Amino acid sequence: MPKIQTTGICRACEDRLSMQVIGRHLASCPKRPDGTFPVFDLRVYAGPFWLYLEASAKATLEDLDGLLRYTWVDCCGHLSAFDIAGTRYQADTAGIDGMDTGVALGRILRPGLKFTYEYDFGTTTELEIKVLSERREPSGKRTISILARNDPPKFPCSACQKPEPAPAKTICTECQTDLCGACAKKHECDEELRLPLVNSPRAGVCGYTGSTEDEEAAE
Repeated sequence: MPKIQTTGICRACEDRLSMQVIGRHLASCPKRPDGTFPVFDLRVYAGPFWLYLEASAKATLEDLDGLLRYTWVDCCGHLSAFDIAGTRYQADTAGIDGMDTGVALGRILRPGLKFTYEYDFGTTTELEIKVLSERREPSGKRTISILARNDPPKFPCSACQKPEPAPAKTICTECQTDLCGACAKKHECDEELRLPLVNSPRAGVCGYTGSTEDEEAAE
């Protein structure tokens, strides 16, 4: 994917900010109330795609895996895993016990910690996660919520190189070419090999056509 700068909306106050600014904003956003229960602010990153999350210390790696699948990556129920400080925590969606994915985040996370998440060990999508801070919030519920998410990037068409007024809308999985509507009509590869260029680092991989969150937002 080409380097593209993206913005996103703080879901607490609805300010639109760049990824470089929004982390600092979330740390002091006046619409985020203080409390007594520990939560972590997390940044999940993959190229132009990013999420900022608020995760209760009571929430587990299974909970985090579920949110990442729901929002960004799940296509066929593939396996996934976290690598944290030299330990691999693997989730198994087929019903077999994973390796400590039920562990509470409060037991293993700390501010400044960086770790990775992998979804699908064949055509792998890898995400970088950083614990930005630990703070206190009032509810005490075992939840993980999205604080901010990047707006859909506008990728230029690989054929005509025009980001406007018709940015790429589909990706050819045969030759990994991003195509606008006009160029898609002239593209030589089979039309059945094309997928929508969705707002996810999983775009163009293994039949992924978008997230449950995106489908619900569009309704």
